Amino acid sequence: AHFDQVVRRKEEPDEIPEVEIETSEKEIWLPHLMVKAGLAKSSSEAVRLIKQGAVHVNGAQISDREASLETSGSYVIQRGKRRFVRAKFT
Repeated sequence: AHFDQVVRRKEEPDEIPEVEIETSEKEIWLPHLMVKAGLAKSSSEAVRLIKQGAVHVNGAQISDREASLETSGSYVIQRGKRRFVRAKFT
């Protein structure tokens, strides 16, 4: 059921791991956020994933390697087909 939901129908899973990110900045560069959330080992790996079209934020594909996100609220970040993280800022 989980495979059908996530891979075949391309929906978010029912349970998404949550990561709290502490920052005093108003924006964060997406590759840095991916490293802090555990979705990439380095920012250069994150940039490669973005270039390959393997990164989605709140369901929208990100293709700009210079993308930044505001540090308020939360975002669901997807790497590839099966890895999801909900990033919350404190």
